[in-house]
Amino acid sequence: GKLVHIEFNELTRPNYYNRFYQNVSKRLSPYNFSMAEKSGVAWIEGVLVAENQMIKEQRLTGTFDMVAGASNSIQQSMVPLAEKLNSQMDKKSDSKYYSVSENFGNGLTGVLKVIVEKGKIVECRYDEIFADSKDEIKDKKLKEFYRQSKYWSIMYDEPSRIGFNVQMDALNDKVVKTQNLLDLTDLPATEKSGNYKQSGFTRRNTAWDNYLKLAEKMKNELEKDKVLK
Repeated sequence: GKLVHIEFNELTRPNYYNRFYQNVSKRLSPYNFSMAEKSGVAWIEGVLVAENQMIKEQRLTGTFDMVAGASNSIQQSMVPLAEKLNSQMDKKSDSKYYSVSENFGNGLTGVLKVIVEKGKIVECRYDEIFADSKDEIKDKKLKEFYRQSKYWSIMYDEPSRIGFNVQMDALNDKVVKTQNLLDLTDLPATEKSGNYKQSGFTRRNTAWDNYLKLAEKMKNELEKDKVLK
């Protein structure tokens, strides 16, 4: 009966004036650094203030503290969406939201989110998020990606040689189709394949092993709650 987690995000518009930042996550991409350089405060900082206030005061409507850099997003998007959610809170819904996360060390946290509707998984999203500070990230090559996620980072190079976002979109499609969280058959970069002379060369993505750890926990929760048909 309490608000324990609130997460707001926006994607920049597809026709954004800077092509580099077209259709990217404001929350988990380098967009925040660009915004901070221009206005002195990152977009996420303002959003976190509003999110924390909602949780602390246990309300989704009313007036919230505004911080420069995110005030337009909060007024025009976050507050109206929160009001819509608030009106639905007491209504029965067939939709259920599950999430699980784990700190895997070296400044990396895995996050798995699943949405269930009418006994079926309709969305399965996995991402890995880098720590808030460079000091927490041990790998020197990865320090520059602090406060970003592998899925939404524009500059992150995936060592398995296939875009992290492409891999996780394929995972979502497969889970929705098969309703099996643990079957990685035929998904990209789950094993070493091809050779250096062919563009199809891939390595196994270490994220798959992290995902399977969280997927097992998720599966147990879904079965315990008996939400799947």
